[in-house]
Amino acid sequence: MVFHNLLLVMSLSGSIVFILYVLLYPVTRRYFSQKWRYRVLKIAAVFYLVPFSEYKYRVVGLTRTVFPHFLEKVWHISETIDTEYMIITRPEHIEISPKVSCLRILMLLSVIFTIYIILKHIIIYCKVKRICYSDNEDGLNQEYKELFFKIKDELRVRQNVKMIHSEYFDSPLTSGILSPVIVLPMWAEDKIDRDAYEYIIRHELIHIKHHDGLVKFIGVLVMAVHWFNPVSYLFFRELSSMCEMCCDSIVVAGKGKRERSQYEYLLLEMSSANNIFSERGFGTGLASSRRKIIFKRRILEMRREQKHKKFLAVIMSGIFCMAGAITAFAYIPPVTMTVDDGIPIRGEIQFSAGDETIESLLYNDFFTDAKGIIYEIAADDIEEKAGCNHNYVSGTASKHERNSDGSCTLFTYFAERCVNCGHIIWGGLKNIETNLVCPH
Repeated sequence: MVFHNLLLVMSLSGSIVFILYVLLYPVTRRYFSQKWRYRVLKIAAVFYLVPFSEYKYRVVGLTRTVFPHFLEKVWHISETIDTEYMIITRPEHIEISPKVSCLRILMLLSVIFTIYIILKHIIIYCKVKRICYSDNEDGLNQEYKELFFKIKDELRVRQNVKMIHSEYFDSPLTSGILSPVIVLPMWAEDKIDRDAYEYIIRHELIHIKHHDGLVKFIGVLVMAVHWFNPVSYLFFRELSSMCEMCCDSIVVAGKGKRERSQYEYLLLEMSSANNIFSERGFGTGLASSRRKIIFKRRILEMRREQKHKKFLAVIMSGIFCMAGAITAFAYIPPVTMTVDDGIPIRGEIQFSAGDETIESLLYNDFFTDAKGIIYEIAADDIEEKAGCNHNYVSGTASKHERNSDGSCTLFTYFAERCVNCGHIIWGGLKNIETNLVCPH
């Protein structure tokens, strides 16, 4: 199956990785850490946002160079170019097929919708930030200030982090990418003890150290670009949940049963928090989701004993990447061809690539007579020579063009050549041969 819509292929490749992640989750949660699963979701985000399809011919060319015999066995294509998805460049004008025009209109509408969603999120973010951020940094308890800087140094967080109080928040939150801010509720220092306060600060600083705010913003970007794909919304929810679970695992790493119980109790207390900021898709925090099922899942994850298999993790990572790459390589871009005016292109044009024997070309422009003898076509062979007693023989004239993506196209025309002066008379287009990787 092939696709001509690049955005659809990107959406499919990212969704394939995520769906595979969901199907294998019962196994991966037992043998793989939260950090590894979080990394797989980041891989899915990359496939959602990076057009790997544009680089497939370069990958094929590299594979041909490194494993030439392997590629001859697995990369064999003998198909046709679908002229319904074609851009024809002529000397005087450009012809775009109706289906390519439709694809362009759909892409334009998708871009407009994506920009609208992103701007809407940014406007909401700015409004909430302006209203809810009450800069009350000076009101922080000195003991807790010292604790904050102590944990910051311990975790080696190099960014300039600001910690403030706000009456608009019922649970802790970290916001910002370049200049992160930890926002604490006004009751934080009155209702919780020092241990719980330390857990909160450590949790938020780990988010900052791992750039989880940026990761979550990328998740919002995935939803904005692939707004038409319902899987992208499920992906964002799982990304947000795994972001918190990965952070939880680091906080309780090496802790005893008592410390883990304290942290779990803190999560349960936060499960009833109403954090309007995090629900907008921005920010990370100890209670960034209000759904109780997420808190239950986080607690169960911390209690589960895992048997991390490093070698198996490497193999599984390769499988996830391959699943996304195979889907991405199903994309075939509209073909662009340059032909002379007056030459009609209809139906299907044959091309071939793969393990067929392709002879190297002596010249980029050449004439082949009926006996198979090849003559180079020089620049002055196009103009008729004055005073020559022309004697023409029939054959074909060919033009070889290398494309920017590593492929090549060989245009073959009916032609005649003068055996005395080499003058070429060009006729109609006979054949177009395209090689996905130029072998000449």
